[in-house]
Amino acid sequence: MVETGPRTFFLLIAVERFQAGELAKTAISSAMGLGMLATLFVAVLYARARLSVSRMTSLMLLASACCTLGAALSPGVAGFTTWLVVGTAVWISTSPLLTTIFSDNYPAALRGRLYAVGSVGLILGSAGFHVIGGRLLDVSLDNATGLLLVMAAAGLVASLLVAAMPARDRPAAEARRQAAERVFGAISLLWRDRAFGRVILGWALFGLGMAIIGPLRVIYLSEDQFGLSLPPASVALIVGTIPDITRILLTPLWGYLFDRYNLMAVRVAINLTSVVGIALYFLVSTPAALFLAAVINGNTFAGGNIAWNLWVTRVAPEGRTTEYMSVHTFVTGIRLLLGAVIAINLVGVLGAQTMAVLAIASISGGSIILMTMIKDVARFGGAAARGTVARGAAAGPGEPSRPDQRDGFR
Repeated sequence: MVETGPRTFFLLIAVERFQAGELAKTAISSAMGLGMLATLFVAVLYARARLSVSRMTSLMLLASACCTLGAALSPGVAGFTTWLVVGTAVWISTSPLLTTIFSDNYPAALRGRLYAVGSVGLILGSAGFHVIGGRLLDVSLDNATGLLLVMAAAGLVASLLVAAMPARDRPAAEARRQAAERVFGAISLLWRDRAFGRVILGWALFGLGMAIIGPLRVIYLSEDQFGLSLPPASVALIVGTIPDITRILLTPLWGYLFDRYNLMAVRVAINLTSVVGIALYFLVSTPAALFLAAVINGNTFAGGNIAWNLWVTRVAPEGRTTEYMSVHTFVTGIRLLLGAVIAINLVGVLGAQTMAVLAIASISGGSIILMTMIKDVARFGGAAARGTVARGAAAGPGEPSRPDQRDGFR
């Protein structure tokens, strides 16, 4: 329920209820990017704080819920936008902390499938709330206030649930200080760990393409200039409900694929589905094409959600998940900001179809970079391949048995 706001309803309410201008639409579309830029500082704060990872995440989710409440009570577009930008940024900046919780509690061999179980619950809530919210806005745009109040309440409940999640004991004060210094310089991992840096580069390219498309999905369907001008319920159905139903069906499959097969090959396969969906959505745009594009988009979300949240747990050395994830989310924030600015400000000049072609080109370029890394089985291979590498390494005296040892991590 909480994620439906940044994904669909915040921008839809801004457009439909407040007739938001370009600045407000850009700000709301950029909020997730701003939050991800802040994740490096969240990692530093966590390293220095005396709070467990669960407690710190819980407090941040509570702060985000309070911001949603502030937006619900704001009568004008300026207050509405400000509260939502801050709340969304705080919400998304919990990503490295949540990944640390998953890494601490889920065994590596089952991590994708266990995460998929929780994701199905998330998707069920999102799909149902997209239907309810879209219909409420169809009845009256004044129902937006009630919709935001329910999201704020959901954020409060989420905060309480996360607080109860198991967390490892925090290190001693000196260890925390050293960790904070290391995390503050975490951005240097992009060139110190060259394989990690190459993955981040590829991810940034295809992620930029997806970031451009994100806000355009709502704008393309809802605004008059593109000739569709669909009602809010139809927008919510295509952008939210249909993809969510597909996610429910396919998330367990992608969890299995993540655990068993080469990480780079799985990510490239996800990207290929996104290219097909974008082409159908923006270049064909018939009712049947929009429906099929929504289904394919749900498949992309299903695999992408698992890969985005968990891939760092596959490559980060022991105890450094938060640090590695903070770099990943920081770079993601940069491309989300660029994508939102490009999408909002250029779609009126270039048109939605040209923007879609640019996005497809960016996704394809990033995928090519990842394809060159599939051969690194020791680091990116699936469970069976990693087991073979580990057995071979163990058989040879003097050879490193872990990818982090091989690549010089200490």
